[in-house]
Amino acid sequence: MTICEQIAADAVGLLALPADAPERAQAEAHGREHAPCAAALAQARRVLDLLAVAAPLQAPSPAALQRAAAPILADLDARAAQPARRRGRGAVAVTTAVVAAWALPMALARHEVSGGRPLAWSLGLAALAALATAATIAAGGFVAAAFPLFSATFSLLVGENGALEVALGVHCALTIVGAGAAVALLAWLATRRLAAADGRPTLIVAAAGGGALAAQAALHETCEAAIEMPHLLLFHTGAVVLVMILALVAAYPFFTRSGFNRPSPRR
Repeated sequence: MTICEQIAADAVGLLALPADAPERAQAEAHGREHAPCAAALAQARRVLDLLAVAAPLQAPSPAALQRAAAPILADLDARAAQPARRRGRGAVAVTTAVVAAWALPMALARHEVSGGRPLAWSLGLAALAALATAATIAAGGFVAAAFPLFSATFSLLVGENGALEVALGVHCALTIVGAGAAVALLAWLATRRLAAADGRPTLIVAAAGGGALAAQAALHETCEAAIEMPHLLLFHTGAVVLVMILALVAAYPFFTRSGFNRPSPRR
């Protein structure tokens, strides 16, 4: 920037400097030799003279400051609420998918649903799967420990006999793993726009655990070895535990950056 350009752009600022400031002295010396710059400096002096005799501005009242701040604060609140709304939509999608993970195996079963006590147990475990999913999303990833706990408790409660049924067990385990993976994939797709700090790892783990537990609930009605305790513990509960391990491994890159907990509230 040349001296002329500097004077044209900031003549008032140059004259507001102390009298012995090098920038001001250079500008005034140049003005004595260049008429357009002298005119710009003269106009700047008139502005400074007017400012010197003008009455000082009164400080704005608290009410005026509040009115000015209101739209800014409202915009900040709206921006802060956007991640929470996206998390809410993701939680609804995940919980709905968990319910579907119970209903779909039931619909695809090769035999008619018998109803009665087995169906009641199945519905109860499916409800626990949905509740545990919602609780994990709301309270934090540590609640995901409920999935293998519910699974093991259920297997111990309903198991009676001692057959393993390996061939059937492979099918059961694949059903549970497939359901958990499908719901976890849906959670990942539903939260692609979320940052890791917005709870994405918790949603993924909650989805995997809920889908796996819901599939186990469906298998209690459709599996021919639904009361064989070794079969239940190895192929049903074992599959739920496997799904949780895989989900934690899949979510690891996210929660190492953001923490595997509920997002901190806005202060």
